[in-house]
Amino acid sequence: TIHACLMHDLLSDRAERFRAGGQVIDFDETSVETEIGWLSSCDLIFFISANELAKVQRHLPDTQMAWVPPDAPDYQTAENAGEPRAVFIGTVHGGNAEALNHFLDEVWPKVRAKAPSLDFWIAGSIGKTLTPARAGLSGVKVLGRVDSLESIGGAHAIGIAPTRFATGTSIKVAEYLLLGMPCVAYPLALEGFGHVLDDLVVVANDPDALADEILSLASDAARREALSAAARASARGRLSHDAAIATIQRMLADAKA
Repeated sequence: TIHACLMHDLLSDRAERFRAGGQVIDFDETSVETEIGWLSSCDLIFFISANELAKVQRHLPDTQMAWVPPDAPDYQTAENAGEPRAVFIGTVHGGNAEALNHFLDEVWPKVRAKAPSLDFWIAGSIGKTLTPARAGLSGVKVLGRVDSLESIGGAHAIGIAPTRFATGTSIKVAEYLLLGMPCVAYPLALEGFGHVLDDLVVVANDPDALADEILSLASDAARREALSAAARASARGRLSHDAAIATIQRMLADAKA
């Protein structure tokens, strides 16, 4: 018998990050020692986040572990024509709400001041969390649920991931790349992927840098198209589940031996 576990969030790490950022801790706290104790009974641990795998592996070096990247939907090729725009895709949760509010309050005004014709599209249920004032900002378009994400993707759509307080994996980053969108993100949004997507994403370290990168991409079609082509060519392969499947197969073979 193989005792396998799926690790979605390292709660001790999540609590530490939320507390440091002044966020409400809306989940049961525990210590890293307690979590390692729980996981020590597992023969195999699957992790949603590559960075959490690395942290736990230091405590349990003899336990088999595998990273399971986000599922990679087979999106159809999105149309690359059209005016450039910024795009945020997200469901309702605290990390997304904080990121979106932060972007609208501290980044979007800087972008709009220098590019008054640039629009910002917000897709998904996260749009319903906005105050009327934020939803009514110049250039902001709240789409709600979008049945076909391909309709808002492509090289002219600049995906943003201004994540500041979260754990797990930022699925929106994977979606942007799979949709052929150039992506700009804060470093935290990439942590869950380890380093497998680093060269496909434009990283900005603060609000000013994020605004500057969006403006740069909006004015440079060739750069957008190059990032889009690179994402289409390699993002799916880098998010493959092959390594996790191979770990399972190897353990099953060893168990039968």
